[in-house]
Amino acid sequence: MKKIFFALCLISIFALSSCTADIDAELLNDGTVKLAFSGSFGQGLKSMIGAATEGEAFFDTKEIIYELSKSGFTDVKANTDGKTQISISMKDAKKTSYLFTSGILSVKAQKEKKSALLYAKLSPANLVNFYKSSDEQLVLLMDLLLAPVFNEEDIPEQEYIETIGAFYGQTAANEIAASNVNISIKNPDGSIKKQTIPVVKLLTLSEDLIIQ
Repeated sequence: MKKIFFALCLISIFALSSCTADIDAELLNDGTVKLAFSGSFGQGLKSMIGAATEGEAFFDTKEIIYELSKSGFTDVKANTDGKTQISISMKDAKKTSYLFTSGILSVKAQKEKKSALLYAKLSPANLVNFYKSSDEQLVLLMDLLLAPVFNEEDIPEQEYIETIGAFYGQTAANEIAASNVNISIKNPDGSIKKQTIPVVKLLTLSEDLIIQ
C-alpha cells in the first residue's frame, strides 16, 4: 500500500482534498519549472483517507521522493510533521510530467517579447485527462473523493457537499466546503499571478479556470 501515500500527496499537490493548500509554480530562465506545495488536512479528511491506508503511516516522505523522481521530477524534497501537514518542492526541466501531459500546466512562447509564459489551465477536460492517465492507486484515492469532475458529471456544489456528508460524515463535508487552494504562477519577467479557488469548485468544475 505504500504507493497510496504517494497518491495522497499528488492529490494534495492539486489541492483536491487538502483543507489548506498553497501551490507555487515558477518558470525559470532556462525553461525549467519549479514547483512548491504545502498543505494540511483536517481530522475529517484524515479519517476518511486514513481508512484507505489500512492504518499505515499517513505520509512516507522517502516513498514520495522516490516516486516523484521516477516520474521525471528532479531536486525533489518532502517534509512532514508526520500527522496532517506536508510540504513538497521539485523541478520539471523537460516538462513531460503528468502536470504537462494532462494540459494542467503549459508554457507558451511570446515572439514579441522573446520570452515564454507559464500558465495553468484547470478545466473539466484536463482534470479528466489527469484522472485517466493516473496509476491504479492514485485513481483509487481520487475515487474516495466522489468528485463529479472525474466522472464527467455536472452536479451542483451543494449537492456534492451533501453527498460527502452522507458517505463520510458532516465533519469531512464541512472541511471540504471551507477549503481553498491558493495558486501562484511566476514567470521569468518577474510577473506573478495569484488566484484562490474553493476546493469544492475544483471537484465539481464545469468551466475553464486559467491562471497566467
